[in-house]
Amino acid sequence: DPNSELILLELAQPFTNHNGGDLAFAADGTLYASLGDGGDGGDPLNNGQTTSTLLGSMLRLDVDGGGLPPDCGGSQAAYTIPADNPLRDGPGGDCDEIWAYGLRNPWRFSFDRITQDLFIADVGQGAWEEVNYQPAASPGGENYGWRCYEGTHPYNLTGCSTNTAVYTFPIDEYGHTNGRCSVTGGFV
Repeated sequence: DPNSELILLELAQPFTNHNGGDLAFAADGTLYASLGDGGDGGDPLNNGQTTSTLLGSMLRLDVDGGGLPPDCGGSQAAYTIPADNPLRDGPGGDCDEIWAYGLRNPWRFSFDRITQDLFIADVGQGAWEEVNYQPAASPGGENYGWRCYEGTHPYNLTGCSTNTAVYTFPIDEYGHTNGRCSVTGGFV
């Protein structure tokens, strides 16, 4: 029924690409939403590494209203924040909605139907495509590295940690050689 539409979140976009991604419910009933970095080449606003914006991240939301009030989604947002989200620090600071960050253009993701592990297909900038992995037992908070890294390859290390242990690198990547491009993903 088109009249039953409920807008959960509206988010301003700085550019015209990398604006959205995918939506899926986890087995626990929380809604996951993947958001691109907001666009333009090379993530000039560094949204992928900025946890005070929802862009460039995977969100985890409670759409049944049992959690904490929205943080970065605005006062009109129609969801709450699960109490165990990893960046939850109250108003201001980190966006409490973020489950993981460091994503460029996470066009599709999928929960493994048996294990509930999470696989994220993240479209690369110009050279590498990647598939990121998060085990079901993860408490969240992974930094998948974009814009510091495109896949496992340095991209723009300005302002990035030199400690590579802070990044969760992809479980698979491939280059744009031989006409291969855009990792899109699918169901696991």
